[in-house]
Amino acid sequence: MKKMVQAVLVCCVALVGWVLAGCDPSTQTEVRARVPALAPGETPSYRVHVAPLVAEACVPCHNPSAALGGYNMASYEGVMGSGTSGVHVVPGDRNSTLLRLIRREPVPGIGPMPPAGPLPPDAIAIIERWVEAGAAP
Repeated sequence: MKKMVQAVLVCCVALVGWVLAGCDPSTQTEVRARVPALAPGETPSYRVHVAPLVAEACVPCHNPSAALGGYNMASYEGVMGSGTSGVHVVPGDRNSTLLRLIRREPVPGIGPMPPAGPLPPDAIAIIERWVEAGAAP
């Protein structure tokens, strides 16, 4: 019973933090960004393929006003920068924190992202290919 009460309190504190920071996960929309399909072997472009996904799925909580976790994802420079838990994108590294989070793999001290639910598999694949190819602007 004590663990359940603690879990409920943690969830409530997180929800209040998101709302106060201007991020209400209950209002996040499912990622529906329209990005062009990638041809086999094509390297995703940040501007064309990745930025629309980040803008829709991440920026509502990780923006200049909120920057939850100290991570402002409103620009390429912000995505490549770091939050309170360190650098999230390491070019070429399939185990970069950002990729682990969107794949909903455990990362100490951070919950799966986005918190409202998983990205569609094709969106994850685009971001993975972009990071693996060097995360160019």
